[in-house]
Amino acid sequence: MPARSGSIEIEGRFLSPREQGNMYRATCIAAFLIRVAAHGQDTDADKADLKKLQGTWVIGSSTQDGKAIPEKGGRVTFDNDKMSIAPPKGGKGVGDAGTFKIDATKKPKTLAFTPKGAKNATTRVIYEIDGDTLKIVLSEKEPTDFSDKGQTLWVLKREKK
Repeated sequence: MPARSGSIEIEGRFLSPREQGNMYRATCIAAFLIRVAAHGQDTDADKADLKKLQGTWVIGSSTQDGKAIPEKGGRVTFDNDKMSIAPPKGGKGVGDAGTFKIDATKKPKTLAFTPKGAKNATTRVIYEIDGDTLKIVLSEKEPTDFSDKGQTLWVLKREKK
């Protein structure tokens, strides 16, 4: 039998449009479930970076579009999957706290911060750890590079105990 345009043939018979729709939906659901299951598992890279992030970091510089932002001296603390942000001492900023999840397999690595009591208000940032230096880029849209062009770049140093 000749092939019909847009038809799917399985075991010598063509599927009806309804069967094709059902197959498409089943495939989409399966792909979604696989993605959710894979995303829910922490990778070895995630676990390693989570361990590296633990502790308090001090904002050494904060810039946007080449201009300094008065956040220097602020602190970011990571405690397991909890994150808190404190403004500089004597600063006018407001602190925040919540939970975070990292994906160290992405390039660049990502961190999703969800403020306490705001389950649908997740802020996505990118980060890079090099020894006792941590870079974080914040933006209204998901950042893709470590510049301060149209976004905020924090360079933090691990607080010495």
